[in-house]
Amino acid sequence: MEHSRKLTSLAAALLLAVIPLQADVLEVGAGCRFPSLQAAAPCAAPGDTIMIREGVYPGDQRIVNLQGTATRQIYILSPPDETVIFRGGQDGWHMTAVAYLFISGFTFTEQAHNGLRIDDGETERRLSHHIVLENCIWQNVQPLENNDLLKLAGVDDVTVRNCRFYNNFSNVGSGLDMVGCHDATIERNYFEKMTANAIQVKGGSQHILIRQNFFRDCGRRTLNLGGTTGLIYFRPANANFAVRDVKVYANIIVGSEAAVAFAGCVDADVANNTIYQPEIWVIRILQANIDDPRFIPCGDNTFRNNIVYGTIALRTECNVGSDTNPETFRFANNLWCFPNREGWAGPELPSAESNGIIQQDPLFFAPLYDGFSLLAGSPAIGGGAENSGPVTDFWGRLYAAKPSIGAIEGAYLDRHFWYPYRPDEDIK
Repeated sequence: MEHSRKLTSLAAALLLAVIPLQADVLEVGAGCRFPSLQAAAPCAAPGDTIMIREGVYPGDQRIVNLQGTATRQIYILSPPDETVIFRGGQDGWHMTAVAYLFISGFTFTEQAHNGLRIDDGETERRLSHHIVLENCIWQNVQPLENNDLLKLAGVDDVTVRNCRFYNNFSNVGSGLDMVGCHDATIERNYFEKMTANAIQVKGGSQHILIRQNFFRDCGRRTLNLGGTTGLIYFRPANANFAVRDVKVYANIIVGSEAAVAFAGCVDADVANNTIYQPEIWVIRILQANIDDPRFIPCGDNTFRNNIVYGTIALRTECNVGSDTNPETFRFANNLWCFPNREGWAGPELPSAESNGIIQQDPLFFAPLYDGFSLLAGSPAIGGGAENSGPVTDFWGRLYAAKPSIGAIEGAYLDRHFWYPYRPDEDIK
């Protein structure tokens, strides 16, 4: 925890150094100019910073039409080495029709609905766009209905990086739920202990990049690429897919019932991930919004260069539902290892795999301690297909010209890495 806080403080300090000089700093907190974020937001102009001082604040902060510009963002920050927590409320923050915001350094906990919600007010005319969320923590949303730690609905050009998501026990809620979002990057985040899923992307979402994240025990579907959505929530309204063009690159997925579900998804590329001990399935191929004939059947997706290290309890490698086009899926250069299945001949897939590696140990460095780098002699090193997919691995290092299979490039044998952070305390 201390290591993580130091990194967050350094990032905040560097960010403060580049805030425009000719701009106002609106301080929020006890004895400050503004008592709350909601009070400060209407007074913020492009280029300004809303600085929220240390303390525990109530939820239900409602922010509408807070907009910077392409050259002068509005910053919402906590100071370096100060802890700012938003506790309780229906939503910690609910932001509508906001644009060009940079948000960093907050904790959201114990909300009844969503930790943070950013949306378009359920009308395409009020789209939220150009949002960056960094170094935030979401924890312990109330396990009641369809509750999400972070909800994005009708949001374009959004980045979520270096954030942590814990403990969403809602039966249908997500760590991060995106509905009708476009041009999104979700990178270098940590997710743990979800009931339904870690990330869900649906409702006509398109051009989504999910890379270099770590997922642990994230429920029924760690990544739900698609899903059923009410027609009025699709963006654009005439979209004929749940999600299109989603790239899932260089992630580590530990546990959960299914690592990846393609649910009404088309043109997805799931490449160079490390999937360790999924419980029931590796992949699910499903259809969403089956009651409307306009929707394209789930298909034309790719699963390649992934390491799958399974258990004897796995029901099947790939579960295929009705109303899908499983024969259009492409499988290539995956390494499949089930060490407790003597005589196992390989995965049952809906289309033939090319250059798969079956029942060879990937030689992880220390998997029980999240050490998924590869030892010398691993069959995964240099075993991937050369492609135009992920450029960098889980640690941000370049893949070799002949890439390794999995999330971590094995050509760097001078060092071994394991994931450095396991949460050991709840937010107080």
